[in-house]
Amino acid sequence: MLIRTWECDMVRRMILLVGLIIVVILVAGCYFPRVEHRPGMLRVGLEGRPTNLDPRFATDAASSKLDELIFSSLLYKDGSQHYKGDLALSWQISDSRVYTFQLRSGVRFHDGSPLTAHSVKTTLDSVRAEGSRSPKRADFLCISRIEVLDETRLEIHLFEPFAPFLNSLTLGIIPEGVVEGKYPDFSEYPIGSGPFRVERHTIGRELVLRRNLDYYGDQPKLEGVHFKVISDGMIRSLELMKRTIDLTQNDIPPRFIDLISKQEGIVLNSGPSDNYTYLGFNLEHPVLGVREVRRAIALAINRAAIIERVFNGLALESTGLLPPDHWAYRAGVKSYSYDPKAATALLDQAGFPDPDGPGPQSRFELVYKTSQNPFRQMIATIIQRDLQHVGIAVKVQSLEWPTFYDDIKKGNFELFSLMWVGVDEPDLYYQLFHSSSRPPLGANRGHYHNQEVDLLLEQGRRELDRDTRAQLYGRVQEILAEDVPYVSLWHEYNTVAMSESVENYRLYANASYRGLLSASFRDGSQ
Repeated sequence: MLIRTWECDMVRRMILLVGLIIVVILVAGCYFPRVEHRPGMLRVGLEGRPTNLDPRFATDAASSKLDELIFSSLLYKDGSQHYKGDLALSWQISDSRVYTFQLRSGVRFHDGSPLTAHSVKTTLDSVRAEGSRSPKRADFLCISRIEVLDETRLEIHLFEPFAPFLNSLTLGIIPEGVVEGKYPDFSEYPIGSGPFRVERHTIGRELVLRRNLDYYGDQPKLEGVHFKVISDGMIRSLELMKRTIDLTQNDIPPRFIDLISKQEGIVLNSGPSDNYTYLGFNLEHPVLGVREVRRAIALAINRAAIIERVFNGLALESTGLLPPDHWAYRAGVKSYSYDPKAATALLDQAGFPDPDGPGPQSRFELVYKTSQNPFRQMIATIIQRDLQHVGIAVKVQSLEWPTFYDDIKKGNFELFSLMWVGVDEPDLYYQLFHSSSRPPLGANRGHYHNQEVDLLLEQGRRELDRDTRAQLYGRVQEILAEDVPYVSLWHEYNTVAMSESVENYRLYANASYRGLLSASFRDGSQ
């Protein structure tokens, strides 16, 4: 009832506000500033700005997805999650530890400098170097040495077999001069060799990419892409309706989906995703370090109601990191369907009784950090009320995205919610839950430690047989479901809203922007 009452009130206010803004637009005709729009340039609305466009350091979704357009890598994954050659024309694996690559010749970075086997070696060496601050360093510590055979051939030798190594080689390749300090603003004005080059970057506002005419692959059909950072979901929706942006992916608040779908000239497409939303804990907190408390919190959150009423059904309840169609997914692990009575019993059992029963006093108080995205704030407020119902007081703290994300990376939190985008390689479990992966070496931000999980994840890295790996990761899923270092919330569907003038845009399960490589405008539609 709390969800429904709050939700109805919120929806009424949104409808009134949207109506008011639309009236203002129609009457005044000047709500949005007029900007120069060049033919062939697709305008994309982004919720959050990229925080670091250096592929060695990119961990936020915006930076990672944009890097796919700017940089080339040895390999990439197609829509079916199979490895394909990008810079690599071919590769061979011998003795399970030696990877030999034949590279394309004549490839150049956007500034005209050559991309050779030396560039690949320099990139990988800079990530794995002693003292490297790259959060991806752990993925490359398996390398014993890299040998450049000539300008287009190199060998990578591993200490031991490392099953997810090919996935690591989807990392964007950077010019050698970056490591030498010749590109001081590289994280904001990167130089890659991919299908698009950076033409203009106004930090926090826009990123303009231009088609790379020297690209070795199929040329993008678009002249370029103009990414506009629009943090407010309502304004993003209105800009789409006003035709000041052409496309936005996963950035329309679900409560605006119906409104958008009724707009003439706008197309909506949706599909399943590999995205995983979770509630994270600081396990060194004196209360959250108690497993029964974490289980109680999981039982207290009415995920089904949130999916139905807030997401309009465009999400799937998750039991863990992997979606059900993943080859390593383990069905039947311990799950936490909404059960507030069981939650209160667990809290009592854990030694945190409610001092006045259903009265105003709480068992304890927690701080829940989230971004200033209104939709994420809405979800935080609903979870706050769910937890209040079982006697847990929650203070929601909304922060600007850079501050929020920096706090999470540093472990400066009690509760927080985030999404992992494009979960495909199960070795991600190592980055998130192995005890050695605490920041800055990984993303075990809650400081989880379980010796059996550590051993299983280490075996999963060494084992090359997929069926055996599936068994190992299945056991990991069983343990994590018992320990609850995260509360698994849902897999949000991918949804793209775009002008009907855009065609051939493909949705990828990992929410990639690679669909922009095939996208185009209908003849005469611009």
